[in-house]
Amino acid sequence: MKCQFSGATNPFNTLCNHCYLYLEYRAHYRQNPLQLERDLIRMRQSEGIELAKKEGKYKGRVKKYHRNHAGMNYAVKLYQEGEMTVNQICDITNVSRASLSRKLSEGNK
Repeated sequence: MKCQFSGATNPFNTLCNHCYLYLEYRAHYRQNPLQLERDLIRMRQSEGIELAKKEGKYKGRVKKYHRNHAGMNYAVKLYQEGEMTVNQICDITNVSRASLSRKLSEGNK
């Protein structure tokens, strides 16, 4: 791709767009050369994840409190009985307050 001098219309703009981007890229990675390697790793990783998702192999992280989780189900049952406070339920079942409130709000929808 041949660069053309674009200073005729704007005397302060002497670089074409792709030349400017290239110089910006070089300046960025000269300041931190390890960042280039990290960006390449991230790019390859995201490409691999996209391919795995297309093949149905990558589904993401498994949820901690799934539908059959005994502690969460027991915590919801105790809450619905209404005899204990949320703090007591969380202490007994070892479920966090945030997770319990999230589960309860899902049930209300």
